[in-house]
Amino acid sequence: MSKNLIGLCLGFSFVLNIPAFLSPALAKGEVCYVTDPTGTPLNVRKSPDGKVIGSIKNNKVVTILGISTDKKGRDWAKVRGNAGSTGWILREYVTCTKN
Repeated sequence: MSKNLIGLCLGFSFVLNIPAFLSPALAKGEVCYVTDPTGTPLNVRKSPDGKVIGSIKNNKVVTILGISTDKKGRDWAKVRGNAGSTGWILREYVTCTKN
């Protein structure tokens, strides 16, 4: 595969992901919380569907830094907690509301 074609594919992939980064969950003035319906701490992962690196309790405030979709079509949110650590959690377990 030529370098130009690889660059074109990477650029096209980036363009397709732009709408995810402009998600309403990232709108100014919104506050986002962990809302796992099981009530147990939610796994935080190193990458979407990757190795578990920690957990976060329900109702903890998080900042969404980005959104990505895994091979199974599930949306993941890269989040930062109040302590400043970052990781990936399933997007369906984050609820955002206007502040």
